[in-house]
Amino acid sequence: MRTLRNVFLGVLVSLVTCAVAEARSDVLTVGPAGDHPGIQEALQAASDGDIVLVASDTYPGFEVDGLSVTVVAGRGETVEIDGTVSVRNLAPGQRVVLSGLTWRTYSFTSPSFDVGLELADNAGAVRVERCAIDPSQRDRVAAVTVTACDSVALAHCQLGGADSAILFEAFLPGTAALSVTDSVVSLQSCVLLGEVGGNGNIPSFGAHGLEGGPALEAVGSEVFVSGGSLTGGPGGSGASCVFGTQGSGGPGGPAVRSTSSTVTLRDVVLDPGAGGPGGTGSVSGCFDQGPSGLPGTEIEGDAVSTVAVAHRELLIDVPVEEASPFDVTVRGESGDLVAVLLNLAPAHASLPAVSGPLLVGQSGPSPVVLLGTVPADGELALALVSPELRPGVPGATVFAQGMLRGADGSLVLANQVSLVVLAAGP
Repeated sequence: MRTLRNVFLGVLVSLVTCAVAEARSDVLTVGPAGDHPGIQEALQAASDGDIVLVASDTYPGFEVDGLSVTVVAGRGETVEIDGTVSVRNLAPGQRVVLSGLTWRTYSFTSPSFDVGLELADNAGAVRVERCAIDPSQRDRVAAVTVTACDSVALAHCQLGGADSAILFEAFLPGTAALSVTDSVVSLQSCVLLGEVGGNGNIPSFGAHGLEGGPALEAVGSEVFVSGGSLTGGPGGSGASCVFGTQGSGGPGGPAVRSTSSTVTLRDVVLDPGAGGPGGTGSVSGCFDQGPSGLPGTEIEGDAVSTVAVAHRELLIDVPVEEASPFDVTVRGESGDLVAVLLNLAPAHASLPAVSGPLLVGQSGPSPVVLLGTVPADGELALALVSPELRPGVPGATVFAQGMLRGADGSLVLANQVSLVVLAAGP
């Protein structure tokens, strides 16, 4: 096993060296003791390929417009975002990585009615990893919207699931955790929770509860989902007896709503939203409770297919400091032969006879490194030491993806990890 580790490290060192030769990446620090007070200020000073390293604090939303950049929370840091993050206008060959960010909890005193993460008009790649948009952050807007994007991959993220609306609760049905339009998206090991439907109110606004939102809504898109869960939002509650009327509960939202799209599901838990409760009859001379809403469906719409292949998973805690220990964990089926694909660029492609999209590039150095075999417990864990960077090299981002060969000879691609390697501090 030590030989395999040495091979992995040797290849990683070579890739980092290539990254430095191709385009030097500066590291801009953000936080109370950093080079910049906020993420947006760091982005304004950044150049293509730079790394923005963020310390624990709460920061306003920010915009990335036509810039290749990695925005990553420091190891062990808690980075909260209060507002919308927007990534737009990436040209082919450009890429953005967002890693380790958490959107701030919605509160009545500090409401936010904006989308949490907005990705739009990107011909380049966007990678969102280990991020969470808090379940109660939003009100009648999707947690994440993806529009006209050619390559978006989310891994180990939690999206959506707002509690009952604080304002305007009678007006609108629940929205999707993830709304995808005219885009190509991969979701791996993610938890998506649709928003609860609006509650019934006085009859002039509608006494009946409204429909819960879908976990995933796709329009004119290609979406691949592996592992994790998709849960539709519950229906809203019917109004209690007002002027002799009890409202019925709203219907639950579907796990997946697909319109003119191709959605592929691999080992995903689908959970329709529950119907909302009917209004009570305890006031104004009403005695019967309104009927409950119907539960949602697992799938609503067209072209949704299921692949009978077990989910596989690659986990690396980033960022990694040079010459420091870090763990690589691969989860799969007992007997799987594990390899890692490494490249300096992300991609989005399908390979014949391979389950799952290829998310790392194949141009330039593109090694496939064998790591070992998954043991009987289904988890291969390796303790490695990161490479030592050359003097004056601040850091680099390398894209890694797990590939596993099953006992039956089948090939399965796991999620991609954006491996950020940083120079040691003073």
